[in-house]
Amino acid sequence: MKGVLVVVCIISLSFSTANAQSKLLSNGFKAVSQKNYGIAFEVFHRLAPKHQSLCAYGKTLLYSDSKEFYALDSALFFMRIAIENYEKGFQGYSNKERIKFSALGWNKPALERKLDNLVHMKFQELVWANSIQKWNNFMLQYKGCNEFSLALRYRDSLWMDSCAHEGLFCIQGLEIVNPNSEFQQDIGRMMDKLAFEEWVVENREDELATYILYHPESQYVSVAEDEIYQIYLRENDTTRFKSLFVLFHLALALQRSEEHTSELQSLSRISYAVFCLKK
Repeated sequence: MKGVLVVVCIISLSFSTANAQSKLLSNGFKAVSQKNYGIAFEVFHRLAPKHQSLCAYGKTLLYSDSKEFYALDSALFFMRIAIENYEKGFQGYSNKERIKFSALGWNKPALERKLDNLVHMKFQELVWANSIQKWNNFMLQYKGCNEFSLALRYRDSLWMDSCAHEGLFCIQGLEIVNPNSEFQQDIGRMMDKLAFEEWVVENREDELATYILYHPESQYVSVAEDEIYQIYLRENDTTRFKSLFVLFHLALALQRSEEHTSELQSLSRISYAVFCLKK
């Protein structure tokens, strides 16, 4: 008989404690609406171990909706906790409590909408940040967000801007990380430009010739050919100048079809490069 009474007392005490905590949680959200943020924070902090999702949601409201506690990253952190632990928390409440807390915004659709709004706020904040690393972190944390494609575009644009100062290795990194970038054509042009600038440092004939040899598809091949022409022209050496036309078959190329001309030009570039390397 004593054992039964002990069990009944424990159950009654647990029920009383649960009711007290439920009431305290309601008072915490009431404190938020009344802007008593210190009281609200204390309530959510004390009850977090047993009411993880609901208290995390309460802290999200504190960090996102109040000037005194505003911290967007903290709001996002607690919002994710609220969603991740929602199902477990939901099962622990009575139907009456579920309805009560749902009316306060603690329900799955409302939590997901709140997260979307917070992510959008974070996106707007990063637009002014000019930080590649911050964009990378954003896309890593919010892969499925509505702003993901725009975030990718901002990140790639910033990356390209930085590569103008950091060199070829930088732009090659972007091509590896995002081979389907919206700026793929711009990336290709920048790679060509930086490769040419890093290869042809002193504008010497051997630099230009080897560039033509190893980059036959580059848009800067014609630039290299023109520079070689200018070198020959400045030397004012008739024999050397004639060799330019012999090596590049220019006269013959003019009489051929476009297809043959392209083939001959490629052969000419290789022949000329080999000639310079043998010198």
